[in-house]
Amino acid sequence: MVQQKHTKLRLYLDKHGIKHKEVAKAMGMTTNRFSQKINRNKSDFTLQEASLLCYILDLNMNEFFYNPNVPKTGIDKILS
Repeated sequence: MVQQKHTKLRLYLDKHGIKHKEVAKAMGMTTNRFSQKINRNKSDFTLQEASLLCYILDLNMNEFFYNPNVPKTGIDKILS
């Protein structure tokens, strides 16, 4: 399954004139690393990074990172 870019997050940043460089600096990572993560190129945000990003930008984490289409595995199958 091909992972999609964080389009909603990218659009939010663009709409509010927030530069990737500014967010990357606030998160303590390079602009290049942030770009890789927002584009899901070789990497994705960790839970801790997603939480920090939402804290910095005052965003609802579920709105930008929740995926309702995750297949059931492990404990989900047991509880269903």
